[in-house]
Amino acid sequence: MIKKISLFFLLAIFAVGTICAATPVQPDEQKQLSTTLYWKLSLDADGRVTSLKAEGESIDVLREKLEGEIRNWEFQPGQVDGKPAPTETGLTLEVELVPSADGGEYAVRIKRARTGGSIADASVAPRFPAASMTSLLRRGDSYSAQVVVEVRYDAAGKAVAIAPASSSPIQDGPLLESVRKAVKLWRFQPESIAGIGVPGTVFVPVCFAVSSDFAKARQNSKRCGWTPPGTQDSVGAGESLALDSAVRLKTGISERLL
Repeated sequence: MIKKISLFFLLAIFAVGTICAATPVQPDEQKQLSTTLYWKLSLDADGRVTSLKAEGESIDVLREKLEGEIRNWEFQPGQVDGKPAPTETGLTLEVELVPSADGGEYAVRIKRARTGGSIADASVAPRFPAASMTSLLRRGDSYSAQVVVEVRYDAAGKAVAIAPASSSPIQDGPLLESVRKAVKLWRFQPESIAGIGVPGTVFVPVCFAVSSDFAKARQNSKRCGWTPPGTQDSVGAGESLALDSAVRLKTGISERLL
């Protein structure tokens, strides 16, 4: 599952909980809009959806349309002793809004669906080294960087191992240590099978953007994304990507228009 939390630094300002969402456009703006939506998902032992709890901000009409579809999807739940069991997981959908020829209506295309554990609380922010920030701002320079960490957490959602991902642009140094120090204090939401939490692993990209120009820093942070090697997954700044979900979506939905 990909879980979006804003983790970018703008003149040392840290924001939590911002969700990227599609915004209204005029009919003559013939372009596709994209957004990501999140739910807590409960399944019975047969893989049927028993509960959907929305997380984050979204466009209500879009969420309602998707929830009507999701409730009819079939999943493979987690197992206990080789037998399917009730499972709770996170569900992430990446979708596009595709305009009609006249721009009056939009169809919904589901690009990707993911399940798995996620970040539950990231209220402790990684800190950009103060001396480096002061030096950059005095010179009027702009700086952006990205650290991608692989985080293993236990059944209670506590981080037990944090290491740079093999494809992380930064593999060592003060920014990595700053991310490690913060992530140790974060809380993760594990999947649960038959009511018991399941340890898991997620990738988390963290983006830093420093500039004396607030707008430029924000723009740099928005461009900060990460694609795991060998995949088409796109993970934005501060999102988490689960590596080992106990749940599998059996219904084919990729690229489907609604």
